Amino acid sequence: MTTSIQDLAGASVPDVVERARQLLSGKRAALIGFNGAVAQDVSSVMTEAQAFTRCFPFALDPAADVLKPFELVLIDVEASIGSHWHNTDELAPVIGRSLALGSSSAFLSLLTSSQVPYREFCVWPSSPDELL
Repeated sequence: MTTSIQDLAGASVPDVVERARQLLSGKRAALIGFNGAVAQDVSSVMTEAQAFTRCFPFALDPAADVLKPFELVLIDVEASIGSHWHNTDELAPVIGRSLALGSSSAFLSLLTSSQVPYREFCVWPSSPDELL
């Protein structure tokens, strides 16, 4: 069962966050290009929602078999610029399940490029509730 924005329109913020936690529970999330403290912060938010996370470097190809079991692919936007993770054609195998995380300045720089390969965005750092 999926939840649409219309389903959540009348819900309070805690209800929306709780619904996000329920939807993420038991899911697998690949973290692409995150390093150090940022990787730990993102991973802890996902773990709190009872989702399994695994970190991968940008050297991994978006079409790699190892990514097939992951329902969600979180991509560090700032580190992705100039890599194959910033190329719309190469990102095609995971585009439907990818979420770009980065600073507002990184997203602004995306807007000035000729291609914006991501369908979903989240400004990071943010609160855990905002990510969920």
